[in-house]
Amino acid sequence: RTAIENTQPLSRSDYAVLPEASEGSWRIMTVDKQGEGLFWCMIRDWKTDKSGVSHRVWWGPLYSWGEVKAKAELWNIKTVQFRGTKHDPAFNARLVAVDSGFEAKGDYGVYAACAQNGWLATRGVGATEGFTHDLGEGQRVEKVWAPRTFGQSMQGISSSAVACHLIRFASDPVCDIMQRLIDAGSWIEPIDTGDENENELKRQMSSERRRMVKEPSTQRMVRRWQQIAGRPNHGWDCAKQQTLVASRLGLI
Repeated sequence: RTAIENTQPLSRSDYAVLPEASEGSWRIMTVDKQGEGLFWCMIRDWKTDKSGVSHRVWWGPLYSWGEVKAKAELWNIKTVQFRGTKHDPAFNARLVAVDSGFEAKGDYGVYAACAQNGWLATRGVGATEGFTHDLGEGQRVEKVWAPRTFGQSMQGISSSAVACHLIRFASDPVCDIMQRLIDAGSWIEPIDTGDENENELKRQMSSERRRMVKEPSTQRMVRRWQQIAGRPNHGWDCAKQQTLVASRLGLI
């Protein structure tokens, strides 16, 4: 099934969209970079009470890094501290997350843009259920995101290279969390206006489905989220990053 094609349709409400996140909410912006200067972007407000409730603020295409930066400023995306552990130190970053699966490196790549603007780079990892975090004193815990690393804009060592915060995450479990939020009615969308952007998002949010597949390494049958042929999944990827960042912040 997909995020749209399920027993619980997306919850919709006629709520007010404010210039900045209201008290008790954090605003997260996520970006999926494509070729030819196209960027798909989603902005959501997440409740800080750990209920998992979020409201969409904006969705649509942008056409340059400059437009991405301007949109983040327009919607007052803040810099916050991400909590750390003994072996995964706390760090500050603006709540703009960019998928680094396409054109990560180079002067105009994802890592360079994130480093220049204090944003987060993300990278989904398939065929894994999570990552081990060492809390110290022999304590370890599994989470859907890996300890923070860095994405370097250039290959090798270069005087012009810059580095940004990079969070890798287990793609399938994060999709599962997002699906549970949708099923619970916590993933709230505005009233459907039927305009082009709204229709495009509905198509893209129904672009992946969880199916039984054979795992090559073990020959076991496992459930994995897979893209449906012919359906672009950029909105899905933006929503997946929303879920990742909200989870990393402890909002879910």
